[in-house]
Amino acid sequence: MDLERGASELRPRGAYEAVDFGFRLVKPHYLQLLATTALAVGPLALLLGIAFREQLGWLSLVLWWLKPAWERTILFMLSRALFGDRPGIRETLRSFPRYGLRDLVPTLSYRRLSPTRSFDLPVALLEGATGRVRAERIGILHRGRFPSAAVALLFVLVNVEGALFVAMIVLSQVLTPEIVDWNVVE
Repeated sequence: MDLERGASELRPRGAYEAVDFGFRLVKPHYLQLLATTALAVGPLALLLGIAFREQLGWLSLVLWWLKPAWERTILFMLSRALFGDRPGIRETLRSFPRYGLRDLVPTLSYRRLSPTRSFDLPVALLEGATGRVRAERIGILHRGRFPSAAVALLFVLVNVEGALFVAMIVLSQVLTPEIVDWNVVE
């Protein structure tokens, strides 16, 4: 990784400028990120869909709970793109066991509902910090306004995600009113 070939000027940024920078970083890589995430999630979603065929609510909950696992592919790709290296979809998925399994169990268990989970993820994933070193590094990062910007972004994006989920359910109901029994209470 060559720091001189960086895709952006490396400098300190304010909290909300960093959020804006994140959106600008995603924009040119959006289709590749979408394809990689679909290839990472698709087979798992298909298997879970077969397993939870009759329980759409459980399927949605399990896929949502496992979301931190495939968020790691997005962070991996964007961290490389920031420094001028654009890994392909195959390379990203092939190297998932190396970067994606690190610290995954705590992320999917007791850290899952932390509002700063995505803000803290680079410490474990990119820096490789664990234990006391991780706690000290996160303590430093949580000073100032950055965690509040991360939580505000989380709030906005959770609402967008919820609205899209409800819209997909309503669209399914409108397009297939008699084929699918959407009665949740029996």
